[in-house]
Amino acid sequence: MAAPPLATTGRVLPREAEHPEEEDFEELENFDDAVEAWEERWEPVMWSADRTVGAVVISTLGCAAREWLIISGPERGRIWSDNRVDDEDLKPLLDGNGAPVIFTRWYLAWFEKAERHLASVPATDRVGAGGVRPGLLGPAVGVGAG
Repeated sequence: MAAPPLATTGRVLPREAEHPEEEDFEELENFDDAVEAWEERWEPVMWSADRTVGAVVISTLGCAAREWLIISGPERGRIWSDNRVDDEDLKPLLDGNGAPVIFTRWYLAWFEKAERHLASVPATDRVGAGGVRPGLLGPAVGVGAG
């Protein structure tokens, strides 16, 4: 059976705590070797496809940061933040009150932001050859900032 969607299984976070610290090494070369060895253990766990079973990317935020919609399991309907590119673990996206963000709230907030942005763009700049100019509404399903 696959791991739960975006599970923080304990396999990742303890490894983060094991990251070598430069002050623990007398020689910089030894520190560099230790970091390289740590990264060789960290990356396969951090980027394992098993960690995102039951989830789909709904937004790319640029620089490989993403937001995932959980579509099965106990987190179903919630949005998770993915900043693994910055060595942060997958984690639930939380609102200003610390409550998990559900898809409906996420989508409505995105839609309202897109409407405000679109209203600020002159009508002549809104339409390209194929309809709405690509990237005009910002990050969305399959649309990246970079």
